[in-house]
Amino acid sequence: MKTALLALCFSTTTAAADVTISFRYGAPVDTFKFTPTQGCLTGMTSVTIDLVGSQGELIFDITDAGAGVEVFQPFVAITGQDMLVSASAVADGDKTLTADAV
Repeated sequence: MKTALLALCFSTTTAAADVTISFRYGAPVDTFKFTPTQGCLTGMTSVTIDLVGSQGELIFDITDAGAGVEVFQPFVAITGQDMLVSASAVADGDKTLTADAV
């Protein structure tokens, strides 16, 4: 039994975790919050926000010109910047954003 337990403890496995994404509409900025549902995320994690088909035909409104209404907000990582490896370029009117983090 002890041998089997030690072998299990030292074996490498790939862990998968779910992430909850919440959106807060507010001033001065709207906020997406990513929270792991079970413990800490390990390894590279990729998250895509896809607004295609959303009620209200949501878009990323990042400039004062073009698509959007009155208030624009560029994409900015507020916390966790040190974990963000990359994020797709977001143009005004885009409907998707992909971010990779470790």
